[in-house]
Amino acid sequence: MKSVNASPPLLFRPRSLSLLLGLLFVPAFVGCGESKVPVVPVTGKLTVGTETPVGANIILHPQGHTLPEGVSATGKVGEDGNFSVSIYDLGEGVPPGEYIATVQWFKIGKPAAAGDDPLTVDVIPKKYSSPGTSPLKVTVKSEPTQLEPIVIR
Repeated sequence: MKSVNASPPLLFRPRSLSLLLGLLFVPAFVGCGESKVPVVPVTGKLTVGTETPVGANIILHPQGHTLPEGVSATGKVGEDGNFSVSIYDLGEGVPPGEYIATVQWFKIGKPAAAGDDPLTVDVIPKKYSSPGTSPLKVTVKSEPTQLEPIVIR
């Protein structure tokens, strides 16, 4: 007489099934515990001489604190010269603290030589493009913050 193996297939054994189910559900929870740091809305207005620098970039560089890895505090100037700065979604804001603001506003410039493509030129004075040289210091309070108007001459 032949002997019959009465053991269930490997996949249906309780220990194997538990391990398989565990492996299936672990990826669903990876990253679920990540939380955003608290932020407050930050808005301001920028003018360059007598112009409204539509499309200029504002970046806030933290001083004495850090931002979460992989994010930066950025904003873009709108048609009316106003901007909002955020580290997550547009308009959410940034963590309270001290910052150095840098500004860049790129325009199409004249080609270097006839037939060359137009150049993109930052028309803001160079000192405003680096946190090491920018004189623009801002404080973000623990409540929605309207920055003093930034005027670059």
